[in-house]
Parts: sequence; C-alpha cells; structure tokens
Amino acid sequence: MPPAHPKPPRKRKCKYCHLEGHQIRTCSKWKLDNPGQTYVAPPKTNPPQNQAQSSSSENVRREEKQAECDGNEEASDVDDSDNDSVAQRNHLDPAVEEDIRLNEGEDDEYDLKKWEDQWEFVPILEAPTKETVTRTGIITTKESTLPQSRGISHGAMNIPADCKTPGQMLDLFLDAEICHIFVTETNKYVANSLKPCWQVKHNLTVPKLKKYFGLTLFMGVCRLPDRKLYWSKDLFNIPFVQNSGMSRDRFLNIQRSLHWIDLTNMSPEERKANNKKDGFWAVASFLERLAANFRKYYQCGQLIDIDEMCIAFKGRHRCKCYNPNKPSKWHLKFFCLNDAVTGFRSNFFPYRGKDEGREADIAATVYPVKVLTTPAIYHDKEHVVATDNLEGPISMTS
Repeated sequence: MPPAHPKPPRKRKCKYCHLEGHQIRTCSKWKLDNPGQTYVAPPKTNPPQNQAQSSSSENVRREEKQAECDGNEEASDVDDSDNDSVAQRNHLDPAVEEDIRLNEGEDDEYDLKKWEDQWEFVPILEAPTKETVTRTGIITTKESTLPQSRGISHGAMNIPADCKTPGQMLDLFLDAEICHIFVTETNKYVANSLKPCWQVKHNLTVPKLKKYFGLTLFMGVCRLPDRKLYWSKDLFNIPFVQNSGMSRDRFLNIQRSLHWIDLTNMSPEERKANNKKDGFWAVASFLERLAANFRKYYQCGQLIDIDEMCIAFKGRHRCKCYNPNKPSKWHLKFFCLNDAVTGFRSNFFPYRGKDEGREADIAATVYPVKVLTTPAIYHDKEHVVATDNLEGPISMTS
C-alpha cells in the first residue's frame, strides 16, 4: 500500500486575539498590551496515570490495526487520524513543528486565568449631567457628548414663496438651464441620426421633457415588469399615465434619444479618448449641476452620513461594478452625502474606478469623504460625519 500524503498543517489560532494565522508569541495585540515583555509558554501538565494508561493502550490497538491493513491491501480503512498527525509531523519543517507543539501544549483554561490577573478595570465614562432648578424641584438631564453645534438645523432654504406644488419643487432641481440643454442636444442628436425618431415639426420641447421626467419618477415608485404595460388598458389601466398626454411610443423615443451632449459630430477617436479619461464624461457636467441644486435648496443638520448608492445597470460601461451581496448585483456605484436625520441627499458623485484622478497620498477609502465634503457649505459647521467600515480613519479639520 503506497504511503498516504501528509495532511496540510492546521491553521494556527492565537489564544489572545482569537485570530488565525499566528500564535500568541507573535501576536501584535499582545505586544501592545504587554510592552517590553516576552511571552513564555505555560508548562505542560502531565495527564493522570489512568488517562496515560488508557491512551497508551489505544495507541497499541491502533498500531495493531495499522499492521493488519499494511499486510492486506483489501482491508477496510481504519480511523488513524492520530497516526496521520504523527506521520504528518515527520514531513514538516522544525519551525512549523515547534509552533504546532506549542499550540497543542497551551491550556485554554490555564491561559485565561493567567491573563485575568493582568486585566485592568476601565470604568465607562458617562455623559455629563446638567441640573435645572424649576418650581417643582431639581431636574437632572444628561448632556450630549457630541460637539456643540453652531446653530445650524436641517431644512429647506432659498425656496421661492410661490413654490408650492410638487412640479414646482421639481423645477428647482431640474431648472430651466438644465432642461434647455437637454432639449437642444437631444434635438441635435435626432436630426443627425441616420434613422430619426421624430420629424423636425415634432421636436422635443421643455414641457414634453418635464412630462417625461414626471413619468419616469412615477415608474420608479409604481413598478411594473415592463414600461409598455403602463399604457395597457386591459391589465392595469393607470389613469396617471394614460391621461398624461404622452403616448407610449413618444415616451420610448425620448428615452432612446435623450442626450446631454450631442455625440454625432464627434469622431470615434475623440469619443474613445474621452472614454479613457472619464467614463462619465458625457453626463459629468449634468451630475455636477444637479448636485449643486441639491445643496442650494437644502441645509443639512449637524449629523451627516456618507454611503454608497447602487443603480441597477447591466449594459456596457467601463465603470460597471459587480457585487453578489447587493440587491442589484450589476450596478453603477455612486458615493452620496446625506442628512442623517431626514435622509436628504445633499451631494453625490459617481465611482469612476481608475479614472477618479485620486492623488497618491490619499487612500481610496478616504477619497470619497474628501470629495463630498469639499464644498464650502459643509465647512466650519461642526458636522458629525458617520461612515461605514469601508471608509478608513479620516483626519478632517473642516
């Protein structure tokens, strides 16, 4: 019977920090907690006499069974895990053998009692209290441990007095200049296309564009499997869509032809060069204008948070991301700054991957926080920024 291959050494686990890959004698956490000290392994304890006799008799029985298996190739397999571990050690390096020996020799209960004597009790600091004298008596309240705010409160600002309806609110973010650029560039794209979606007399206008945006927002709230089903009178019969004054084909043509920059006059070389510089160059200025309008009409409070947002996308794009743990596995990723109380999105920018233009001295996990907090509206406000464990430690003075 050919000799079996030795099993790979088991993963070492530290008894102090309970992490795999190292032992307590090389644990950095133990060295920080015990500066200037050298770890000494506890002495081995001899097992009781009856336990030693039973273990020796078991080893004798295993050796006899192993001898029978070696003489007969057709014999059944025998549980010789202990013998395999002994044979495995004969093929290991001396350093690995010493680590396994020390790991097996350490006693969990003994080791725990040893370190309990060296632990120090650290009291939990409670929030400061404040006493207020009233007519009924003294009221004791706890103050917040957050830095004192400079009188800022979250809420809308710069809202015109005549802005009351949802449509007027939408016009604040998608202002006249943004709509004009969309209409102009979209009509240029259709006119220069080989197969125009509409004739010149049916060009896109600002009111029709606003209807398109309104229907798109409605479809994001009231979801159906297919966009064409919103105009179906037999299955769903949705009055908001059918009475909007926009047909199904007109909506799909606008969706197919909508452009922020007319690309028909650009050569393939120019488009390829722009794509190498920035994957979002065709809509970068639109995203910046939209984010500026978000900050213009809303003031964040003291508590803000920074997180990523995923937009489902399965098309072809160099910045497309894949994460199996997300609801939308294929997506475009955006980093967003939000008001932590109301959830209002105050600033955002798309994840560009290698095209983000990050400086060498700024970590990739800190870069989103630096970019999102660059506008002066967030400076000198004593903001408390909350992030998840993706963003690393941040040193900020604003």
